[in-house]
Amino acid sequence: MPELIRCVDELPRVPTVVDLHWSAMVAARGHTTDTELLAVLLLSAARAGADVVPSAERLLADAEPRVWLSLDRSIRRAWDRASDWSASVADQLSDKPLELVLVACHPDGRVREAAVDRLVGLSHLFVPPVLALRAADWVPEVRDRARRACARLLETGRGTAALAPVAKALRYRRDGGWLAARLTGTGADTPR
Repeated sequence: MPELIRCVDELPRVPTVVDLHWSAMVAARGHTTDTELLAVLLLSAARAGADVVPSAERLLADAEPRVWLSLDRSIRRAWDRASDWSASVADQLSDKPLELVLVACHPDGRVREAAVDRLVGLSHLFVPPVLALRAADWVPEVRDRARRACARLLETGRGTAALAPVAKALRYRRDGGWLAARLTGTGADTPR
């Protein structure tokens, strides 16, 4: 992979489509360091509003559940490399879908909660997996909002196929069984 130089914040230069696809292919192997590189590249692309954003969005739409689980942790850590952006993101939350998905993995629960609110109603294929992740969030306010959003997707039938793989991968995580149980019809009620 080409050396990543010219930093914005402490993020690498805007990745190329080849950079993103190479990183996603390597991240699919399941190594944490590979997923961390993908997380940093996604943040860099989103931050710059680059031409590669559609490719990044397609990449996330096609990501396997284990990549999503690993990306959740990796994106949270990657926000440290974008400290200026991270500090301002809560006050200036974007409406751009890729940014919102990345912000939904922010270290601050209030920021994740705000991102979940904005993600509700977006029809992009990469939105349901991050809502599934947040439905198992350790912060009750984030978790409850995401569960309501997931329940709405299930009621409409639009999200079942997109939610199911990540829900299955999350089922053994603390607070992660709710969505899998809902998908099998054995789940508890949705938070109000």
